[in-house]
Amino acid sequence: MSFRLICASFALLTALHEQSAMAQEGTGTDVSGSAEIATDYRFRGYSRSEGEPVGQGVLDVTLPAGVRTSVFAGGTGVLTKSNPAFGSVQTQVYAGFEHEVGAFHLTLGGRGYLFPNVRGRDYYEAFGAGQTQLGPLSAKLGVAFAPDQRNYGGKSGIYVYSDLDTGIPGTPLSLASHVGWEDNAFFRDKLDWSLGVTYVKSPFSLALDYIDTNRAARFLYGNKVKDGAGATLVLRLGAAF
Repeated sequence: MSFRLICASFALLTALHEQSAMAQEGTGTDVSGSAEIATDYRFRGYSRSEGEPVGQGVLDVTLPAGVRTSVFAGGTGVLTKSNPAFGSVQTQVYAGFEHEVGAFHLTLGGRGYLFPNVRGRDYYEAFGAGQTQLGPLSAKLGVAFAPDQRNYGGKSGIYVYSDLDTGIPGTPLSLASHVGWEDNAFFRDKLDWSLGVTYVKSPFSLALDYIDTNRAARFLYGNKVKDGAGATLVLRLGAAF
């Protein structure tokens, strides 16, 4: 991992923390964020950093919009080595609303994927999810739909996923599992799955994820051929505020 990447990640964390403090002061707005360094950037099982380390920052802003309803917006920025497909900066911007219905937490919104270093790559999608508690487990079912777009292969796409998370009582450890199915112009009938463990000592966290798919996505990196969708372990070090 390069020294530049580490410095950029912690600079991003400092900037996000300052923006959070300014936004929350006297407004009642809920602002949260995080920054992390990871050994790979896997997006729905597929590496968007060619298997190389990344720095990532997240900022979320939530506004009250009535009883049991809130409006949220935010963004994610990923810093990585430049590559022809995605460039060195990858950004997500999103907005939507959340609402509580009985024991269910419902989310609906839209998300844009922006690639400032690469032309003709930006695209957008709509998403929705429902989450509830099943005993010690937090269960989530979600779907994302990208309509037909020129930058998205000229075909609509869908991603359906499920998450199960739980804490280990009496420890700072938590377990998370994920399985997803994707169908679009780039991946037909693709499955991805992961299992991870996270250690938290606020505000810091250390996580290890096992990630795999039923597809291969080989690319040439230097004089080596790598599989960007094969089984891998991803180590993540983060800080939240």
